[in-house]
Amino acid sequence: MDAIRLFLLGRRLTKLAEGAMRGSSTGVPPSVALIIQDVVGHDRTPITDIVARTGLPQSYVSSTIADLARRRLIRTVADPSDGRRTLARVAPGFTRRLGARGAMPVGDAIAASAGTNEPRRVAEITATLERLAAQLSIAPAQPPPPRRGSARPKRVS
Repeated sequence: MDAIRLFLLGRRLTKLAEGAMRGSSTGVPPSVALIIQDVVGHDRTPITDIVARTGLPQSYVSSTIADLARRRLIRTVADPSDGRRTLARVAPGFTRRLGARGAMPVGDAIAASAGTNEPRRVAEITATLERLAAQLSIAPAQPPPPRRGSARPKRVS
């Protein structure tokens, strides 16, 4: 594979993911979902690290985190070791709400791109993409499990 073909594959996969995310029931733009997922997977993470992991512009990540904090979905605090940096974490109960919405399936987007509705073929392509993601050390996007002893969701005040 040459660099151009790899680039085209990356663009195609990005478009597949964006299409699947737009078709999900979350109603969240793909770039915002990417930021949220990153914060869910990296508790108390600096904005600069979110930028590095997502590839999104720093100004966009900062403004999105600020908006999510205003909506009480994300909490931000000054980094105790460097007061100039902001750390982001999900608000209590937010991962529970995320989990309730369910995953964003990609089967329909893959079927459309591959030009097939054959479930076996779609499953084969999906499995190949899962193996590739694992080989490239791309962690699965899953919210952390609920904490023990929290039977009822607590209200965020």
